[in-house]
Amino acid sequence: MFKGEMVATKRISEIKPKVISEEYREALFMKEILLRDQLEHPGLIQMLGFCVRYINREGYKDFPLNDIRAVYEYGEEFDIESLQLTTNDRLFHAFDLANLLLYLHKSPLGSLKIGDFKRTHFLLVKNKIKLIDLDYMHNIEKQCHYSQNVTSNACPYKLACTRLNINELSNTFCDYEKGCKIGKCEGYNAKRNIYHIYTTFLKHLLRPELFPVQIQELLSNLLSTLKDNEIEVADLVELLGNIIHSLTIKL
Repeated sequence: MFKGEMVATKRISEIKPKVISEEYREALFMKEILLRDQLEHPGLIQMLGFCVRYINREGYKDFPLNDIRAVYEYGEEFDIESLQLTTNDRLFHAFDLANLLLYLHKSPLGSLKIGDFKRTHFLLVKNKIKLIDLDYMHNIEKQCHYSQNVTSNACPYKLACTRLNINELSNTFCDYEKGCKIGKCEGYNAKRNIYHIYTTFLKHLLRPELFPVQIQELLSNLLSTLKDNEIEVADLVELLGNIIHSLTIKL
């Protein structure tokens, strides 16, 4: 309990992993804490605090994992297909999820991709759907073969293959003056987030037959556009906002 409300404490499981090392698990756990400390959006689970107790002694390997814990607001697991939701709830949830994707696309850390996208990585917190798992989130766009004259190895979703920026170049050995052909599919991270949010949530939330007749065709067209991933995240947020406004629902 914290200030009279239930909270969730997260720590590294002591069960020995079969795939990744303890050191890597610790790094992922710390990465998640640091990301949650730097990102601020109502669609991300709120971190109330964390504790890192560093152990440095002889025979360290004989001791369990470093004592690292984080405390988060409490949320409930849910099944989006079986939730009893009003029309308003469905639109608000869809709008909030789209708004989260827009924030991740425009975040201070660059365009962030939810690397390990699973339905179970979202919880319902006071009737708000929130992302709880950030450890595999990253800002690295899909790599492509860059050329000023040839569009070889074209990017998915009809995206352009562009040059790396100065910050990205600093983390590689790429030198365009020496013939480097490494490029990035600008906008790929946002497109993958849209794909996953559609298949996991939006196609269930925005089923046209559950809405008033006057917006059923609009929602049907939107779902078709989402299925083909032919909409930008900013346009998705704007369109959902317009639908909400058209039904005179106050945000």
